[in-house]
Amino acid sequence: MENEQKLPNLKLFLSTMRAIALDSINNAGGGHIGMALGASEIFYSLVGQNLNFSPLNPKWINRDRFVLSAGHGSMGLYSLYHLMGLISLEDIKNHKQLDSKTPSHPEVDKLEYIDASTGPLGQGVAMAVGMALAETRLAQKFNQPDLKIIDHFTYVLCGDGDFQEGVALEALSFAGTNKLSKLILIHDFNNIQIDTSASFVNNLDFANFFKSIGFDAIILKDNQVETINFALEKARKSDRPVYIQVPTIIAFGTEFANSTKGHHGSVSPKKTYEFKANLGLENLEPFDYDKKVYEIGANLLVSKNQKYLDWEKNFTLYKQKYPVLGQRFENFIKNKELFSLEGLAFAKNNLAIRDYVEQIIQKIDNTDLLILGGSADLAVATKTKFSGQKLINYGIREFAMAAINNGISLYANFYTICSTFLVFSDYAKAALRLASLMNLSPIYIFSHDSYQVGGDGPTHQPVEQLAMLRSIPNFFSNSALWSVWNNFCL
Repeated sequence: MENEQKLPNLKLFLSTMRAIALDSINNAGGGHIGMALGASEIFYSLVGQNLNFSPLNPKWINRDRFVLSAGHGSMGLYSLYHLMGLISLEDIKNHKQLDSKTPSHPEVDKLEYIDASTGPLGQGVAMAVGMALAETRLAQKFNQPDLKIIDHFTYVLCGDGDFQEGVALEALSFAGTNKLSKLILIHDFNNIQIDTSASFVNNLDFANFFKSIGFDAIILKDNQVETINFALEKARKSDRPVYIQVPTIIAFGTEFANSTKGHHGSVSPKKTYEFKANLGLENLEPFDYDKKVYEIGANLLVSKNQKYLDWEKNFTLYKQKYPVLGQRFENFIKNKELFSLEGLAFAKNNLAIRDYVEQIIQKIDNTDLLILGGSADLAVATKTKFSGQKLINYGIREFAMAAINNGISLYANFYTICSTFLVFSDYAKAALRLASLMNLSPIYIFSHDSYQVGGDGPTHQPVEQLAMLRSIPNFFSNSALWSVWNNFCL
């Protein structure tokens, strides 16, 4: 083929990824061209070559998790998925259309290869932290010295804006403190955002910052695929969470490259033809691509499918050697972990609701239920204190707590509980909304739910918070104790 002679396979593949992204965004009338064109090498290296997942079982429990926290870069991911045969050309053409598999920002219920809905910057980082925490706790529960069935990584791809959001900084501090060594952050460092350069509004020394909070930091000099591959290999050997900074050019190859205009927009038909020609492509018409790239994409799945099949064999051995644990693990995967409060007798009547909650928590804590729970440094007051591997010490991080909880819920079938004062639900609200959009069911316990708890003054007196919670679509909110806990048992 002529293209094979003109372009090496890798360059042809990356150029086609960019062409697909631009065609799709133009077809939608505009969109986020910047990261979709600038981060192709990252997507190819991370998702195409390094991420363990398989279409043989898209929800494989031991797959690597991938969160695109910079959700506006979605077409960079969708273009790769298309070339790998995971989504159709029609899906690509339907980018940003109602109920399509390729919405503007990734949605977990639209495509089975999406691990989290993202868009509000920073929350993807926190959800990835939750996934990494869940992996750690599940591995501690089921792995045996001679057989490991949970040993995957959680990757999160971030943009410059993610690190300006408080929820990300809260979650990163938590991850470093808890030594979540299976968490790897990749920073698409193009130094451009909508209004200004990123450095104009954020002068953070990323390498020293991440080292100071317990991460290893890898700063790359270029964005070549082999360079990124080497960094990822090194990161997987670390005993700490890892931050990798990859320099890129926003809106690569267009007239808007390396400028604030490159974040969002579209490119004219004439300029799109020029864009493709400058990349060395011969197929210049919209949605017309060299057939060879599809062969390359399909080949990327061969090793991924084999790793899944190898894991299946390993799990068969695990069930033979550890039948009780194996059955328990299968029940967890199939969401058959059952629990009921039937038979619970409270020690006293006419107590504060949080005193009843404490007795419920104690009953749960004395079981083997796979549940993770904690409080934003208020467990003594909210009376939601778990023990052992059920406990999460969130520190004073309400927003991150709720978003991390979402990540745990997305990971698999853990029950999750987090708590704080009702008045501080304001801090967590954006994560509650995202949980509702994703149809998750974490439990939030908001104590001190009356303005009459006025000893700390008006800053601690909830007035409008319950109305706010009830206004969130798909969010069940009730101030009556039993309806909440009966819902939990269901």
